[in-house]
Amino acid sequence: MLTNGVTYVRGGLALSNQYPFAEDVFRVREGVVGRYEDHTVIVLEYARADSATVAYENARTHFRSSTRYVEFQDRDAFFECRDSRGTKIWTTLDSVWIVIVLGGSETRPELVYESLALPSGGRR
Repeated sequence: MLTNGVTYVRGGLALSNQYPFAEDVFRVREGVVGRYEDHTVIVLEYARADSATVAYENARTHFRSSTRYVEFQDRDAFFECRDSRGTKIWTTLDSVWIVIVLGGSETRPELVYESLALPSGGRR
């Protein structure tokens, strides 16, 4: 159930107002943030798939090397970690979109991601 609505974000500063990422690690142009009862979904859109890939790789490198995040795990189709408050940060690349799911230990980000109706462009 959507609790706090959907917010349009444009640029890294707007995204950091939704979640305190250390810097513009996602090289955000625009996206949307949906806040639900037990999780938050962030969908960032890029002009081209190669731009999204560069941003995703930049973010993955940042999360892997940052001391602000723990339990970093790099999988084939996504990466995940936790922040100092225990928030799970799950991130995947899907064509021209980067999808980020924030939640607690009970959050099932893969199921949240699969429930999204992203425009054609294909899942990885």
